[in-house]
Amino acid sequence: MKSGERLAMPMVDGWHLDGLRLERFRHPAGPREPIAPHAHDEYQFGLSLDTASEYRYRDGRHDVAAGAIGAVQAGEVHAGGDFGDEGPKTTRFLYVSPSVMHGVIAEIDGGCSGEPYFREPAIRDLELAERYLAVFAAFWSGQGSRLERDEALLGILLALVVRHGGGRDGHRPVGHEPRAVALVRDYLDANPVAPVALADLARLAGLSPAYLCRSFAASVGLSPHRYQIQRRVVRVKQLLAQGVPVAEAAKATGFADQSHLGRHFRRLSGVSPGRYRAGLGDGGFMDS
Repeated sequence: MKSGERLAMPMVDGWHLDGLRLERFRHPAGPREPIAPHAHDEYQFGLSLDTASEYRYRDGRHDVAAGAIGAVQAGEVHAGGDFGDEGPKTTRFLYVSPSVMHGVIAEIDGGCSGEPYFREPAIRDLELAERYLAVFAAFWSGQGSRLERDEALLGILLALVVRHGGGRDGHRPVGHEPRAVALVRDYLDANPVAPVALADLARLAGLSPAYLCRSFAASVGLSPHRYQIQRRVVRVKQLLAQGVPVAEAAKATGFADQSHLGRHFRRLSGVSPGRYRAGLGDGGFMDS
């Protein structure tokens, strides 16, 4: 950066969840402030599709290509830069508390304690990167329910640890958890529209989020999110039968918009909400 040249300051927005933080840094074109050595209490992951980055980390310099996921262990000192590239850049950061990571390890290792160790500062995993970007897109666009986004985020954490966090593999066996599953199922039946988080259901059940998802799916045949969507579609049908317009029914039942409702309604019913509503009460389409 030349003397007197103004720095391009980023716009930052984000989401704070239970033990997790998602941040989006949007840098305009221009010189950027170099990041001084520092450490985080959390694990840090970062992904940009625009430019490569450089981490000064663990007594070395590490290149993180565009599209790769940068990984920094909790508590370890690091610094960053962009190889002098001054084009516009968006980076999506995920911060994960050690307590959340302990829960992920317990799910994988059958209750054993410990922490994952991310040996490589640059994770090159195209499928995982696509899922990572999709989760960020869902949070920022508002697409899908909170439960759907939470489940997708949990899937990313499990994949990060299993594939790249020290060679751990598999999951602990799913136990028989009828009481916990019944509690969650009853809650979703009674509150299909509530914007409930996966962590809330896990607390209700007294299980870890990952173990709840797998136990629920083993018992019910659907993940908690899929079950919630099913109950919401049932409620939509009730509203449509009362003459409520499709757009209003979508809004009243927690769907992002009419299009979001339509995708799930067709998947579960084989017909669009509009066609379903038009056929009610005139001798036409009948719900079976």
